[in-house]
Amino acid sequence: MRISDGLAGTTFSEVLLEGNIIRSNLYRATTAPASIIAGGVFFANNTSVAAAPTNVVLANFIGNSVFGNGRHEIGFDIVQANGQAWDLSSESPAVDQASVCSATAKPNKVYCYDSVPGSDLGIAVSTPATIPVKIKGMSFQNLPPTGGRDFSAGVAEPTVLTPEPTAGVFLSCAATVCPP
Repeated sequence: MRISDGLAGTTFSEVLLEGNIIRSNLYRATTAPASIIAGGVFFANNTSVAAAPTNVVLANFIGNSVFGNGRHEIGFDIVQANGQAWDLSSESPAVDQASVCSATAKPNKVYCYDSVPGSDLGIAVSTPATIPVKIKGMSFQNLPPTGGRDFSAGVAEPTVLTPEPTAGVFLSCAATVCPP
């Protein structure tokens, strides 16, 4: 699923993804353009619009399972239009693992991504220093998830949770195993 900034001007895209199963996309990853960094969900730069401002905002991303796609599972190549971090957190406002990982919080799951360890990630960010992401209460393939194995190296891994971090990967849920 590719989500990209639209045409220059007033076009605006608000994205809401809830309860989806996103799998087996970008089947021919070896022949796809290198600019496509993720086969599951890819927030992409629209290279056909020169110097156009980003006009995509992620309003909701909860309860999704993203797995078994070509290249990375979820990728970011643009900054969100409102300047805030892309938020893939569960729906719980709490800062304890039991609440953020409960079924009612609708945590996301990302798995079946490291057929070649280090080459495919659950979450890939093209430039972690300038494209912020917030991932609270997500189930990765590995526990604990780490930068360079489960998500892009350079994405923050905060340990101080009060006040709640505005970016980074924290309070991860139990690992989701890739079926044989």
